[in-house]
Amino acid sequence: MKLLIVAVIVVISIICPSNAFHANSFDAIKGCKQYGNVANYDDPLMYIPTNDLLHVENTNKSKLIKIAVQGSSDGILRFGASLYPYNRDVIEIVLGGWTNTQSAGRRQHRSASNNNTNLALAEVQTPQLLSANRPTVFLVELFHDGTIQVRIEGQDYPFLLFNDAKKTPFNYMAFTKWNNDVVYFYDCPVNTNATICYEGGKMQVN
Repeated sequence: MKLLIVAVIVVISIICPSNAFHANSFDAIKGCKQYGNVANYDDPLMYIPTNDLLHVENTNKSKLIKIAVQGSSDGILRFGASLYPYNRDVIEIVLGGWTNTQSAGRRQHRSASNNNTNLALAEVQTPQLLSANRPTVFLVELFHDGTIQVRIEGQDYPFLLFNDAKKTPFNYMAFTKWNNDVVYFYDCPVNTNATICYEGGKMQVN
């Protein structure tokens, strides 16, 4: 089954070459909220209740959110069921990690003493995905069956696709960083005509 995930990622990488990653402009973040002063990876994070977001597009199969990341590497989004997710699992999405060469989806568990364990659910090569000079705009879609996909706004196919077998609730979300400063734009208006390229649970990603 892991071979199938790799095959899907290779096909997506061919369809969505890296030179298309920066087709976005600052016009794409109009109406977004800006999140600065981002805490470091192992610092306590301020989780945002997703019920407070104005621009979550709900379908009968998924939730769709739009975010943008500006930084040289390591845009990191987490979401989970609780405001203080210690001794609980969250889903972590890494965008342009490993010095802006790879992206990943993983399950993270943090103990009460703030020690973390990461379980990789998917990793894919995404060279030069992020930029320190302009935001890169993403659509993150969270399906009720646990499938999660991330794509560049304006592209029909995800570059990151994985399955969360635990179906972690998208009740709270937070942003963090690794070694470089990152600015996030979130709660962005979603184009309701955005193409959904995953349908009916047909893609086997477990």
